Amino acid sequence: MLQHEHRRKPVGFAISAALVAAGIGALFFGWTPLAAVLVTVGAIAGLVSAMRPRRSRGVQVPTLEDVSTPSKTRLKPIVKLREEAMRLITNHTDNPVISAMALDTQTEVDAIVVRAVEILEARRQLQKLSSGAFRSRAAVEDLEEKLVEESDPTIRASTEAALTARREELRILEDLELTQKRLNANLDEAESTLAELRSQLIRAVAESGATSAAEELDPFSEMTRRLRRLSSTMEESIEVVSTKNWA
Repeated sequence: MLQHEHRRKPVGFAISAALVAAGIGALFFGWTPLAAVLVTVGAIAGLVSAMRPRRSRGVQVPTLEDVSTPSKTRLKPIVKLREEAMRLITNHTDNPVISAMALDTQTEVDAIVVRAVEILEARRQLQKLSSGAFRSRAAVEDLEEKLVEESDPTIRASTEAALTARREELRILEDLELTQKRLNANLDEAESTLAELRSQLIRAVAESGATSAAEELDPFSEMTRRLRRLSSTMEESIEVVSTKNWA
């Protein structure tokens, strides 16, 4: 069982409140389009702050049964590879190579699987937040076209302000999309690395006695380092989602 701390920053909420207040002020002065945009951006900022995934305390390593629901199918190959690797280790404790690397390997593999669970939850929440990116891009294009065609100074000023707010909204949403891609890459790397670990274990069992223990252990030492680096990378990605201020 791995335990994690979660730190929340109130900055996003403060900026969100300021944007909403500015939108209400714009509405008071009759700048209805700008007011709507400011309130929308403020609401997005608030949602980002509110829906940042809470870092879990005591997240357990899931089993295949735990990831059988449709919302967790992305975890199934990762969990399956973990179980197959652990089964190979457990069934071949008499193999000196596997025995030598068993503890470190299992610790790192378990850490990766637990972080994959956290990453999947973070990705699910970000997908909800970034779902308006297409509409936001369309709104920016419409305002840009309107600005080119508009000659009235008052309307131009209002349109420019609305465009600035919409561009900021789009920046937030595109940043969320990029973060999702990073999380997807982490899950892909976790799956491919655990698949390679399983192959190494199978090879070690098949070739036991054919080579010296030192020769067999060297690839596993490098694999353990790779697992540790991947675990750290996944942890950093989770930290980005937990603490980054998109507002």
